[in-house]
Amino acid sequence: MANNDRIQIFISYRRQGGSAFAGRISDRLSSKYNVFFDMETMHSGKFNAQIIKAIEQCDDLVLVLPPNGLDRCVNEDDWVRKEIYLALNNKKNIVPVILDGFVFPESLPSDIEQIRYIECIRGSDEYFDSVVKKIESFLTCGQEHDKKDPFAVGSIVGNNYQISCELGQGGSAVVYLAHDIRRDMMVAIKRVCKDKFTDFVSARESLMCEFNIQKMCRHSGIANVHDFFEYNDEFAIVMDYIAGDGLNQLIEKHGFLSENDVLRWGIQICSTLSYLHNMGSPLYLCDIKPSNIIINSNSDAILIDFGVSKHDMTFHAGETTVLGTSGYAAPEQMARNVDGRTDIYGLGQTLYHALTGRSIAEPPYENIPVRQIRPTLSKNTERIIARCVLLNPEKRYQTADELKTDMERALEKNNSNPWYNRIFGKKTAE
Repeated sequence: MANNDRIQIFISYRRQGGSAFAGRISDRLSSKYNVFFDMETMHSGKFNAQIIKAIEQCDDLVLVLPPNGLDRCVNEDDWVRKEIYLALNNKKNIVPVILDGFVFPESLPSDIEQIRYIECIRGSDEYFDSVVKKIESFLTCGQEHDKKDPFAVGSIVGNNYQISCELGQGGSAVVYLAHDIRRDMMVAIKRVCKDKFTDFVSARESLMCEFNIQKMCRHSGIANVHDFFEYNDEFAIVMDYIAGDGLNQLIEKHGFLSENDVLRWGIQICSTLSYLHNMGSPLYLCDIKPSNIIINSNSDAILIDFGVSKHDMTFHAGETTVLGTSGYAAPEQMARNVDGRTDIYGLGQTLYHALTGRSIAEPPYENIPVRQIRPTLSKNTERIIARCVLLNPEKRYQTADELKTDMERALEKNNSNPWYNRIFGKKTAE
């Protein structure tokens, strides 16, 4: 037992469903800390005052949440609500422990809404020792406070997502594979840290804009988003987990890819772009590149990352942020003048990279005709790519549907005229 009489840990719980687990936590922690657990031990008539004093005095509030544990918080006189409010108002360290079956209500009173965004620990009778160790690692009153990464493998973030592994990182974000406990499915979580930005406020607004834009879209060719959450200086977007390889990874592995596969993926991406460009408020991605395309387990092309996408809007004078990625960004993006033809340029450069293994972002920084690099490619495909990447948008394909039609024709001709016939002159590709 700790030597001082000051309460270090206050355990808040719903008597129905939470008292047993809260009691076990109290028994275990009481050997090291001064713990306030059972309010029935308080003297009659001093209930309110002693609760308030205990929470004001403590370092940490361990909040045990059984199924429906917050449902009664709609009542102003509910004591769990009061305890959470007091802890938040007094800036106490709160450690939520969620038991099987607990789900946050769709809405909470505004005075305790913040509890929804605090990192949770998943309670388990089977792994109780591990639960207690994790609680201790979250306590501020412990002498050996462990400031572990909240996104460490096994941790629960956003109250509902258990981290399985890191999928990759780049720039300002890290992407994780996680288990969506509520829906029992795997999801991807894009995590952005405050220390990656000089202007955190603008970065947050940008990510929220990305989330709101992508949430409006529902298409088989898009990684659909589901949730957004914040934790301290972290914020994250939860989206579909697409099992497969990035197009950039396939290019790195193979050097260049099959013409027919590239055409088929181009056709699929055109279908997705047509959907986006023809929304009520047209959406332009402005950053199509190999690393933003996943080829899933069915060999279908899925677009991810809407970080710099733009609705059909008028840009304001003074905006200086450059959209897109060097090489894949159309020239007009520098002037903030984008439309559907901007995405066609990005797609053209992406297909060029996939077909040749060469990126316009690397020396010699120019689009050499694809058949000079790969003579086996058809003339149709060469003409399609060349038209996509013209610097003047007026001379490119004007719509994704127009480009899709030409690629479908090229693919059909390729299927009736194999590459070895073209090489040996048995039939000339048109």
